Amino acid sequence: MRTGWKGLVGARAVVIERLDPRGRVRVSGELWDAESGAAAEVGTDVIIVGVDRLKLRVRPASKEERT
Repeated sequence: MRTGWKGLVGARAVVIERLDPRGRVRVSGELWDAESGAAAEVGTDVIIVGVDRLKLRVRPASKEERT
């Protein structure tokens, strides 16, 4: 089991403030600032690919990852 920021990488989050390219996401009940290379609307699932201090880097979840 990974803990700390390493435990966040690969986790799913939900967009709560549109990402274009910055916004906010909810992961495990916590709100985080996030940045994505692609715009994402509120309610969209995203996957955490990195952590930069207190900001998450995310990408849109694939169809398979959303189920």
